[in-house]
Amino acid sequence: MPTLPYRRQNLEMSSSRPSLSPAIARGIRVLQLSQEIRAALQQRYANDPTKRTYIISTVESFGFRHNQIDTHTPEEHAAKGVVHQEETLALVHTMNELGYKSKPNTDSASVVFIHNAAFDMSKHLLGLHERKQRPKVWFFAYGPFHALEPRLWGVREIFKRGIESLSPRHPTEYMVGGILTFTASSLMEHAMKIPRLLRCIDESATWIAFVSPLVIGLLQAAVIDDPHNQG
Repeated sequence: MPTLPYRRQNLEMSSSRPSLSPAIARGIRVLQLSQEIRAALQQRYANDPTKRTYIISTVESFGFRHNQIDTHTPEEHAAKGVVHQEETLALVHTMNELGYKSKPNTDSASVVFIHNAAFDMSKHLLGLHERKQRPKVWFFAYGPFHALEPRLWGVREIFKRGIESLSPRHPTEYMVGGILTFTASSLMEHAMKIPRLLRCIDESATWIAFVSPLVIGLLQAAVIDDPHNQG
């Protein structure tokens, strides 16, 4: 029957494809990499693949530093005993598929990924301010974090800058963004203004808010110690 060779060919093709490990398969589902971002990464530096480089900043890579500079790529971390989360393993796999070469955090790269759980450590990323001044460097956040809604766990662009951004608003416009954190005293003193501020942040494409568990603990202690709450 004419369909048998066709089926056999499909079977051979599918069996020749390397199967993903369960960890990477689960991580890919977490990344939720949009077609827009994937296409942009594929098209970028199509004529000069040597510029297709990236770095990844994670809690594990920062912890690996031990007060020293991390000079290893994500692939080399495993050999050094560093165990990355599944979404990071999936991101490395995806970037390799797209033809990008991983670089140590000490090197320059055209794409910078920061895990959502590592934002409070990003100040230790060498040259972060200088990197953000370069319009040809793209920044993305990714990964689960308890202080963020799950819809923000996927890969998303941050620190967008004008025409070099994936979704520019205007060729000459420099978009400002970042991470807004709160102290316990600011939350208590401006409690009535916080909901409106959070709504503005939620509607923004370049700002996110972060409340440290330590701050939540201080708030809880302040409420307990307040004589008005003691009956």
